[in-house]
Amino acid sequence: MARIRNIKPDFWTDEKLVELETWERLLFIGLWNFADDEGYMPYSPKRIKMQIFPGDSLEVSRGIQSLISIGAVELFDSEFGQVLHVAKWSKHQKVSNPSKSKYSTVELAPTDGKPRKQAVPAQESLEDSLNGTEDSGNLRKEREREREVKKNLSSKPDEFDQWYSRYPKKEAKEAARKAFAKARKTVDLPALLEGVDRYVAATKDKDRQYLALPATWLNAGRWADELPEQTGLPGWTLGLDQ
Repeated sequence: MARIRNIKPDFWTDEKLVELETWERLLFIGLWNFADDEGYMPYSPKRIKMQIFPGDSLEVSRGIQSLISIGAVELFDSEFGQVLHVAKWSKHQKVSNPSKSKYSTVELAPTDGKPRKQAVPAQESLEDSLNGTEDSGNLRKEREREREVKKNLSSKPDEFDQWYSRYPKKEAKEAARKAFAKARKTVDLPALLEGVDRYVAATKDKDRQYLALPATWLNAGRWADELPEQTGLPGWTLGLDQ
C-alpha cells in the first residue's frame, strides 16, 4: 500500500543525488511511498516498476543499483528473500503511529550490492503476493483503457474543426470555438453541419464582408434558419440579414 512521505528541500541539491539521472532520483522518491514505515520493502524490480513507472520503459533494476552505489538504498538478504532499505530512514522520515516492519525482527545480511538478476522475495506472505498481482493487473487494465481512449480521440476528427472547416468566414476562431461548445449543449453535430451547409448555399454569391462571424452565427442560433438556396433579398447588400 502506498503511503504519504516527506521530501526535504535539501534533497534537490544533495551532492550524490544530483549525479544520478533524473528518473533515478524520481525512483528514489517513489521507493519511499511503497516502503513500509521503517523504510523496508521487498526487492522486486518488476513490482516496483509497476508501482512507480507503470507507463514507462525503464530498467528499474539498474536505477536501484545506482541508488545502492551512492548509499541511498541498502540491500539485504533475509529469510523472506532480498530486501531493500532506504538508508537513514528515521532521520528523514517522521512517521506518525508507525506500523512495525516484519523485517525488523529477522536477520538481515548485507549483500555485495549486486542483487540477483530476478530476485523475488522467497517467502513473501500470500496476501502480499495476491495484492501485488492484483495491483499489477489493475494497472495494466488502466493503461489499456487509457491507450484505447487516446486511440479513439486521435482517430475521431474534432467536431468543432468539422464545423469550422465548412463555415465560409474564417475569423475569430477561438470565440467561435467557445460559441460552438455552448451550442453543442443544446443541439447535435448533424444539425449544426446541416445548418451551416444551408447558410453556405444561401450566401454563395454574396460578398464575404457581409457574412456573419462564426461566433455570431452560433450565438444567434442561426443553424435553425430556414434559408432558400439563394436569397436575392434587396437588403442583403446592407448586411441587414446577417
